[in-house]
Parts: sequence; C-alpha cells; structure tokens
Amino acid sequence: MRTAKVLGLSTFLMAAIPNAMSESQILEKLGLPQETRALVIHADDAGMSWAADAATVEAMEKGVVTCGSAMVPCSWFPATVRACKENPKLDMGIHLTLTSEWSVYRWGPVAGKTLVPNLVDDEGYMWRDVPEVYESVGTDLDQVVVEVQAQIDHARNLGFEPTHLDSHMGTLFYNEDYFKAACNMALDNDLPFMAFAYNEKMGEMYKSKLPYYDEKIVESLDRAGFPLFDWFMGEELAGDTYEEGFQNYCDFFTQLKPGVTLLIVHLGKDGEELKHITGRHGARDRQYRIFTDPKMKERLQKEGIRLLGWREIKQGIWDKRDKSIEKVFQ
Repeated sequence: MRTAKVLGLSTFLMAAIPNAMSESQILEKLGLPQETRALVIHADDAGMSWAADAATVEAMEKGVVTCGSAMVPCSWFPATVRACKENPKLDMGIHLTLTSEWSVYRWGPVAGKTLVPNLVDDEGYMWRDVPEVYESVGTDLDQVVVEVQAQIDHARNLGFEPTHLDSHMGTLFYNEDYFKAACNMALDNDLPFMAFAYNEKMGEMYKSKLPYYDEKIVESLDRAGFPLFDWFMGEELAGDTYEEGFQNYCDFFTQLKPGVTLLIVHLGKDGEELKHITGRHGARDRQYRIFTDPKMKERLQKEGIRLLGWREIKQGIWDKRDKSIEKVFQ
C-alpha cells in the first residue's frame, strides 16, 4: 500500500510498535505462542512495471519477501500471472488500484471508462491521488464497486488466484465507506482484505487519523473472520545508501515486539524503465537488493523472527471463518 502523504498513516502506526501490546488474536488463531515476533514482508506494486515485477518475484523466490500484491490495471500484470502459474508457491494478492500517480506512465480502469467515468480524470486515466478519487466519486460508490469487482474478475479469468486483497495508496482504507465496501466485497469474493487489530495505543492514534476505525469496527471484522494484524509499517527505510538502508531495516527488526507486524516494501530493478517512472527508483532498487541479500535472511534468523505470508494466514484463519456471515457491514 503506497500511503497518501496527507494522512501519514504509516508514520503513526510505526510509532506504536515499540510499546507493549495486549494479547495478539492473530497469533492465537494461528496457534503460535504469544511471545512470537512474527513478520509479514509484503511487496506492493507487482505488475506495475517490468522492474517491479521481476524484482518482486525474485525477492519472493530467492529472498526473504514472503508475499506481495499485483496491480491488475497495469501493463505488466500478465507477467505476474505467468510467474504465479510457473511457480504456484508464490504468495500473491491483488493490489486493488483506483489511482494512477506517475507523471507520464499512466493506466485506466479495467471496467472501462464508460462504466466508471467518475474514476478517470480529464486525460482519461485514473486519478493521480486519493483525495481526487473521493471528490470525483462523492457518496455513491457504485462505480468503485464495479471497478474493484472487474479487477478481481479479470485476474481470475486469466487464471490468477489471489491469496488476499489490499489497497494501492490506501484508497480503500482512508475512507469509512470505501473500507466497508471493500470488506463486504472481500466476503463476496472469499478473499481476506487487509485490516488491523485494536489495542489501547493504536486506538489513541486511530481517533486522530482514522476516526471511523474503532473497537466496534474491529469486533465486526474479527467476528467475520478477517485476520487482524497487530502492527503495520509502511514507511520506507531504504536510506540514501545500501548500507544505510540495510542497517535501518536491521534496527527495525530488533525493535519488533510480540505479535504480527505487516511490513510493506516497494521493490524494483533499477534501469531506464524505472527511472522514467519514479524518482524513487534508487530506493526501490535498494530495497530489492536488501531483501534478496543472504545476510538479511541470516539477520532475521538471528533475531528469531517468525516469517509469515498471506497464504498461511488465509489458510489458518480466513478459510476457517464462519461462512454463514455473508456481509460484515450493512
């Protein structure tokens, strides 16, 4: 999830990590001891470009990245599908996409512009940022639902079976109605959607940043069988050099407390393609090299961190939920 800067979600959740937490429900449901420091290393933006796709697949096959999610509207998504068919062990979800943020590399909706006109800008592509989506769509989310379903259907029609759903730039998370719609669609499509637990420290921060995300919301999600991560880290720690970035991530791992932390990374193989897409091409390349470095695997083993992927969480929690619950929010 590439977070919208105006909301600062990754920063305030990161700040909560070192604090003591209540009992972890996700550890309990997975049958893991409460003292377990578990980590999901998740690579966003697979399928966005060749650079992102190749780096993500390699980091999952040869490195320590445990799972990722792919952007269905993007031109390299078929390559993601092919990789998953060639290696069924790849743990890949759908990075539900309602924005197209880059300056010259753009994409449009899978459902087609005529079906979802409120999701495209004057240039005919998806809006560049989250607030623009909210302003254009307004309170009627029918077109959002159409596009989300189109992305899931298109992926499955190509033979791609995702392990989970999450949200590019957090569009389906930062607004209460969008989040509730996404969770209901997750049940409709039998796929877990990214969600988080609630504890005292996190609750204080939710009130200022995500006022809708309260204990009642979390109780409904838990009752419906959604896996609830204890902590989330979306802030890039790539630094200005490889050495700095490597040490930043090592320091972060040392700070991990018991529970399940979801760490988001953005990977890419540097080159002309990625340089023409994003000014952060160097940071993406550093993350790719850091998480394919054998020394990183050694460091995680030394820390005693339990690596998890979405597939294991889905099988251990989501697939065992009460399937008579067909809708989590009215």
